[in-house]
Order: sequence, then C-alpha cells, then structure tokens
Amino acid sequence: MAALDKAVKAKTYPWPARAVPTKDTLARYISGKLVPSDEFLDWIADLFPDVDPASLRTDSFQDFQFKHDPIVAAATKWAPSIRFFAENRNALLAKALQYHSVANAPFICQSGREVPLLTAKGWIRDRPLEIKEDTEAPTLSLPAPFKEISVTPLDGFKSGYITVKGAITYHNKRRVDPEPQNNGEIYSAIDPILDDGGFRGFKYRLARYFDYIDQCEILGVELADAILSTSMDDAAQGETLNLPRRGPPGKAFELRWRASYPGVNCLCILRNYSDEGHKLGHYFLLHRRDETQSQAQNTVHVVPAGGHQALSAGSSDVEDTSLWRTMFREFTEELFDKEKVSRQAENWVQFNRHPSIIEMRRIFLNPDSLALRCHLLGFGLDPITLKPEVLMVIDVDWGKAVALRPGLKLKFNWELKTPGRAETRHELVSLSKENLLRHADGNILKIGDRYLPTLPAGAACLLLTADHYSFLGLPEPH
Repeated sequence: MAALDKAVKAKTYPWPARAVPTKDTLARYISGKLVPSDEFLDWIADLFPDVDPASLRTDSFQDFQFKHDPIVAAATKWAPSIRFFAENRNALLAKALQYHSVANAPFICQSGREVPLLTAKGWIRDRPLEIKEDTEAPTLSLPAPFKEISVTPLDGFKSGYITVKGAITYHNKRRVDPEPQNNGEIYSAIDPILDDGGFRGFKYRLARYFDYIDQCEILGVELADAILSTSMDDAAQGETLNLPRRGPPGKAFELRWRASYPGVNCLCILRNYSDEGHKLGHYFLLHRRDETQSQAQNTVHVVPAGGHQALSAGSSDVEDTSLWRTMFREFTEELFDKEKVSRQAENWVQFNRHPSIIEMRRIFLNPDSLALRCHLLGFGLDPITLKPEVLMVIDVDWGKAVALRPGLKLKFNWELKTPGRAETRHELVSLSKENLLRHADGNILKIGDRYLPTLPAGAACLLLTADHYSFLGLPEPH
C-alpha cells in the first residue's frame, strides 16, 4: 500500500486516478476474492520484476507463496550483505584497497596520507587547473552511442540490483523516504583525457542510471558478501577474496566494461561568510548523508556533488559533457534549491534563461566581481564501487556575492534536509589545513549516535585542497 501511495503521488501508476485500488481492493486481490485488473498487474510487474503477475490472477494464495519462496529465500540470503554495504563503508574500503593494491598507484599527499581512491599516473593533477565555462571546450566531444552490457543478477533473483536495493537497504523502511529513482540517461566514462598537468576530462558513451546501479553499486554488495563469507582463519592467512564481478585487481582501471558514471564532487569554500549561527569568517561545507540518499548512505561528503549527465536525454550540445556545467548545476540545485529549474529546462539555453539562474549568474559569475572560482584536482575510482570520482574545489567569496545581492542566504534542497524536521544535515567548518585533514580522516560528524566515515571522494577533495592550500590562495586562519 505504501508503494501504491508513492506511485499515486509520483503519477507513475498506469491507470486513471479514479481507478486507483483502495487498501480493501488490494486485500481482495491478494486473497483471491477479486480478479486483479490488467493495469494493476502491469504495475506490479514493473514495480516487482521478480513477481509473476499472472500468478496473482490464477493461483491461490498458497500457490503464489510457493512459487515465490525462492525470491524470499534470495532476499533473506542477500539482506546481510546489502545492509553491510550501507553501514560499514570503512571495512569495505580497507578490503577494496587491499584487493587492488597490486595494480593501484597510490597518491601520497604532503601530509603523508594516501588519497583513498584507486589512481593511475596522471589521474591526480600536479597542480589544480582552474576551469571556467569555456575552459574544457577544446577537448569536448559528443558521447558514443549507448551500448547494452549484460549483467547477471544476484543469485536467486531474476531482475537487476536496482529492484532489490530499495527493499533491503533501508533498515527501517517505515521511517525512511528514499531518494526517488529515475532511469535517466547518463554519461559513462570510457577514457580519461590527460594534458601535461594530468587529468582534464573524459571521453564518454551513453548509458542509463540503472545500468550504473546494476553494474557498479552491486560490486559493493559482492565485496560485502565475500567479507561476511570469509572465515576469521582465512582472513588471518590473507585468503584472496572471490570477486568474479569485479574481476582481477587491474581490471578496475579499464572503464569500458561497466557503466562508469562519473560523480562530480566539489569541496565548497565560503570566504567572508556569516549567518545567524556563524560569525564572519572562512568556512568549508560538508554534508551528512543519511539513509534517504540512493548512494553512499551513512557517510560525510563534500557538497555540492552529483552525477555527470546532460540536462535532458538526447542532447546534441557537446558542451553538455563539460564538468563545469555539472558543477554549476549542482551548485545551484543543492545550495540554492534550484532543482525544479533543472527538471523543467529542456536544454542548457533554457536553464540559463530562467530568471533565477540569470540571477545566480549575476551574483556569482559577474566578470566585474567574480565570486565563484572552480579548480579541477583530478579523479580516481571509488575502491568499493569502481565509480569514477571527479575532484573539484569551489572557492566562493560570499562577501562579493552579498554585495550584489544583500540578504543572500544558502537554501539547501531536499538532499540536505532532514525529513519531518526543520533542520538540515550540512556542516560549516572553519577553514584551515588542520580542519581539512581532520575531516578527511572522518568519524567527526554524526547522525544520532552514529559517527560517520568520510566518503573516499570527499576525503580526496579535502586532502588535495590541503595539499594545494597556498597554490589556491586560501587564507590562513587568524
């Protein structure tokens, strides 16, 4: 019934509003007292691909149960691994880094800390590259066509991980309203582009968001299952994990065999910032991610951050592939709640012509008083999911922005809000090298009683910003 309520609200059910089944009607469908409508069966088949919709029409309740006992058994089998993936990222990270160590070329920072991503030569830039709206133009190209990649479901299921994930990931589904899922078009990185200083972009092909979940997020479940299945004796003896989906350690660095959907991760620095709870000073922004996020639950991350994709499917605008556009879109969405503008715009031209975006550009991109500068730090692979993670730092002079728009305030979108409460899950931290390194190590911020690890991509942004603190012209604390 909860799923039906969500379908009604999201307008994803396949029948008119007047024909939506009631709770009583659903009970009669399940009991066999009423023959389910074709529309209801279509909806069930779409919502639960592992369910045999015809069985709802023709079988008794006992026969229906018997037919679906294997699905229930599969869910029971995989639930511990799926939950472990959602709740124990530090343990998974350590095992993944160990597994890939023979192929990894770790980047060691000036602090002696290792960037907790899988990297190859040139992936982390020697020096940050400042990127503006047109900086990437010479190296951009349209993505290659979509390519179907066949993936075996988790043992016991007929459908992909995307259909299993939501049902099992959330420990208390009654209290969690997960991030809505949309199988939209995404960019899948196939080759990195390097210049003399290192990484500056990717070549892409088209893919679907659910491909990423089924091909990359599932690797975290496989890793969790291998850890939980390995005895203490085998672990002590250094027994190699059996990870057939992931393959040998070096395969991770080949981007083409999976939907390598890049995340664009931006550490946002706010200079000359103040609000009701913070005195005038310099800060950086962090996000405590809870169970409502579709990825990286129960972690601390930099913000803004989001997946790299065009505003709309089928784009023929090569500049939609620029990392700068994704950075700026996520900046307006997550820090100023402009997501509705992104969803309504059919292309970048329409996005830029919206009055609120015109105002954002006037405030932050004014050539006479530039308040936003962006530097590219490099990229690496999340060791758990093998997701390419682009690393950026956004330097915002809040004083300049407020001079152009007195009374300007941050207005976070739903991703940073706590459901049912008048609070947000952001954290403003005083800017210093020491604090950047401290939060890169993680387990400082918490939700409830749970201390949260810092997501590897977020930690990488923090570490590299500390490395290049002087080069970036960041202010020393008083």
